[in-house]
Amino acid sequence: MTPAAVHDDVALVRWPHDAPTRGRRRARGLATLLVLAPGQPPPETWSPLEDWVREPLDAVELYTRREHLRRRLAARPAAVLDDDGLLHRGPHWVALSPAEGRLVAALLANLGSAVARAALVDAVRPHVGHDPHRTLDTFVRRARDRLRPLGLVIHTVRGTGFLLEARDLPPAG
Repeated sequence: MTPAAVHDDVALVRWPHDAPTRGRRRARGLATLLVLAPGQPPPETWSPLEDWVREPLDAVELYTRREHLRRRLAARPAAVLDDDGLLHRGPHWVALSPAEGRLVAALLANLGSAVARAALVDAVRPHVGHDPHRTLDTFVRRARDRLRPLGLVIHTVRGTGFLLEARDLPPAG
């Protein structure tokens, strides 16, 4: 098995040997099955799209845990921005201003990865090229508030820009 052998949409990742791969997959909302060496403790916390098995691998347990993660992944709706500036995720939606829509579109295109501040300034304010009054921060602050009900979180990546993370939808109510 390679360090991140992919089986459909669930990757097998050795823990703790390949912890960086696990972190990147977790940030992107990807399903991961951690493979622990005999006697190795599992991580203290894991996301809803992570599970673990211990070597030696049992084929039935491996199949069962992979299928469970695949069902969880399928139940997690994607975020879709339509032409009217409405961001949909599952049965929920929020209206975005045109500038917020351009910001969110740039973040969605790179879900789980950091997007450079300059690229986001260019997306929000095309043809301006700079942001002397830190207008981008205002758009990010507003977008954070609007996206929260959809389980979408914008993180600041210090010295780089911003990252959009998709979490489970909050419970209805």
